[in-house]
Amino acid sequence: MKQPRECPVSVVLISALVTGTAAIAEQPATVPLAIVDESHSFAAEIDGHKVRLWFDLGADAPLTVSRATLDELGIEPTGPGRRFKDIKGNSLEARTFNVPRLGIGSVVFTAVPGIVDVHAPSLGQGYVGPLLFAAYRIVLDYRGGKMTLIPPETQLIERAGCRGAPVPFPEGVSKAQTDLGDLTLVWDTGAGVSFIRKSRIDQAQTKVVNQAVVAEHFRLNGVDFGPLGFRLIEFSEPPGVDGFIGADFFAKHIVCLDFPGKRVLIQR
Repeated sequence: MKQPRECPVSVVLISALVTGTAAIAEQPATVPLAIVDESHSFAAEIDGHKVRLWFDLGADAPLTVSRATLDELGIEPTGPGRRFKDIKGNSLEARTFNVPRLGIGSVVFTAVPGIVDVHAPSLGQGYVGPLLFAAYRIVLDYRGGKMTLIPPETQLIERAGCRGAPVPFPEGVSKAQTDLGDLTLVWDTGAGVSFIRKSRIDQAQTKVVNQAVVAEHFRLNGVDFGPLGFRLIEFSEPPGVDGFIGADFFAKHIVCLDFPGKRVLIQR
């Protein structure tokens, strides 16, 4: 198992934040996914320039772009620094900017606010966060190599791929019942693997191998999606949660992120 990425962690504030982003879309748009630098990335356009981005469910900005990519695009950060904390509780500051137009497949977002990626080195060219898709339903099919954006105007969302066992998803967090105990978990495609707090596990009672454990039973809203492995680490942010559901879960299941409905739908 590789180390989880150290991503911003304001995901629990998703429902409280508002962006100036507007979208132009009437029909679902399916975008191919390709694995680049161990992430499922997709082709996009920023002001007519082609870029590769990935979707980080744990990001706290609609768009995050590396400084090198911004220089290539001729975009200069103009706003003040934006402060936030990473998963270890470190305070970070990122410059802000605005993109007039961001295209993902046939979907066009306008007036998109963004921040400069403060990771060193940056994780690829950039990534989009859940705030960009606040009005959408997003179907992530890692096994099929595709991502589908379902706009709010779409009526038959099941036909568009948003179906499966429903799980409550308030503020990006769900409750799980496992043989490791009851867990409060953040959904995060930006985490390469699922992980929980090391202090949450009684290592005298649980088999630990290479700082990892396996939940043979992993129940969400009464449905068992196990087994699921977890890496054991300590982290500070966000408080009040036991761990993260990472990209390894999405690699096993087709997941629809129903942001308007505050739920996820999972195909077994």
